[in-house]
Amino acid sequence: MTELLRTSAFVKLMCGTAILFSGCFEHELPINPHPPGLATSSAVNLGADYAQRIYFDLPTATAVASHDKLAWDLAFSSETASPTVRINSSRFCRLARTAQSDFSASFSENALSGLSWAHDAEEGPQTHTASAPQGELLIGELLILDLGYDLNNSALGLMRLMIDSVTAAAYHICFAPIDQPDLVEVASVPFDGDRLWLHFSLQAASPIALEPPPAQWQLLYTQYTALLDGTTSYLVTGILTPNPELQVCDLGHLPLNAALAANWDSLQWSSQWNAIGYDWKAYDFDLGAYSVDTDRLFAIRTPDQREFLLQFVDFYSATGAAGFITFTAVER
Repeated sequence: MTELLRTSAFVKLMCGTAILFSGCFEHELPINPHPPGLATSSAVNLGADYAQRIYFDLPTATAVASHDKLAWDLAFSSETASPTVRINSSRFCRLARTAQSDFSASFSENALSGLSWAHDAEEGPQTHTASAPQGELLIGELLILDLGYDLNNSALGLMRLMIDSVTAAAYHICFAPIDQPDLVEVASVPFDGDRLWLHFSLQAASPIALEPPPAQWQLLYTQYTALLDGTTSYLVTGILTPNPELQVCDLGHLPLNAALAANWDSLQWSSQWNAIGYDWKAYDFDLGAYSVDTDRLFAIRTPDQREFLLQFVDFYSATGAAGFITFTAVER
């Protein structure tokens, strides 16, 4: 087992403030891309308790944006031809169907405890999402959303959720506390061509633009929910690549020079979100610490056909704080 957090155990969610090395934010000057062949060393800090989600741009070796992983509940795809709704995997959210179309339907404690819960696939929505288990968005069905856990490790409770409709302009949803259906909120979430996903906060009852435009980043450093043993979901820490036009290949322990000289057109590329994932590190229960496979390489081809080798160096800061991910990228 390479990660600590099991759903049947204490799901540990803690807060932290991100310190981003090689950061570039709104008030900084732009950074020119590095020339091919130049290795750059970078680090991102998810916070001592992995509380941040960090968007990273390889050509400029820059962290371009970050936000608290607890800031959102739902995310809506900008693809009008394939509308998709995701739940917050970083907070261990999950979703259950009710087979009810009545938003105000009553549920006993036994009925709620007997629900079958689902998480979004870590591979990305092309595999499945909890809101579209058979590939079709569940429109008009009452869903129960488990909001996951807050920064004090307390359960945030349950919400009623219904996707009323999807039009050419927007998603239309309604939601309410599980035991107060009369406090229903109605919202429209417009398709947003500036980003891959537009996030939504149920507490604010409003969309929030957390994600930068896709041309500005390739790697998302974050916690997310993964299925590790075929049956049980865990909260893991790693890298996701949500852009469907980004390609990743796990080269294993191929020597660096051989990887740079290889014919990349013959590689077996993946567009799965977790193609890099979390298992470039492993947890030693005896030592109580993670170790990083520093010889493992990942090939990355961006949508504009730039090519990078990614190699992880460390998971700890100089003071021993976990979640401080140091890595090297080489453009070929």
